[in-house]
Amino acid sequence: MESSEDDPGFILNFKQTFTLDMEKRKDETNSTWLKISTALDPRFKDLKCLHRSERAELWALFAGILKEMLPQQPVQTATSEPPQKKAALLVALILNLMMRRTVLKNL
Repeated sequence: MESSEDDPGFILNFKQTFTLDMEKRKDETNSTWLKISTALDPRFKDLKCLHRSERAELWALFAGILKEMLPQQPVQTATSEPPQKKAALLVALILNLMMRRTVLKNL
């Protein structure tokens, strides 16, 4: 915000105060979180407001944050038997098919 010669004194004072306040806030702002929140907003997902190199860095940073937040799950080893729920479901499906066939045969 630039001052002009035509500005009254109170406007000059306001512009100087406002500019100093904004500069102070800019130094205290966590711009990384602001960029991430902008990236998550569907309206700005292309991040055209950032340089291409910054976009890639931001998405990499965001991916790293997500990986840290996800709980580490143990790797499941392959077992020879299916889980009980799947086996019970399979048995129920087979019994249902057998009952339908017997009903159809009796008709």
